[in-house]
Amino acid sequence: MDGMASIEEKVEDYYKARLRSLGIKVFNKTDNVNKSIANALFESASKSGGSGMNYPDIKLLLDDNRQ
Repeated sequence: MDGMASIEEKVEDYYKARLRSLGIKVFNKTDNVNKSIANALFESASKSGGSGMNYPDIKLLLDDNRQ
């Protein structure tokens, strides 16, 4: 790589900035949203068909205050 960010990184950075500008907390690839979500990502199959350890590029948790 020649030091330039890939298009995927540019898109990720753009949308992280947009979400933050709207006051939405963004979680990075290795940040835990909460234990339940962390366990689900760990236990579910990966996009390449392997077992677990999924790291979505961006995670957010929307809360509509309903129980």
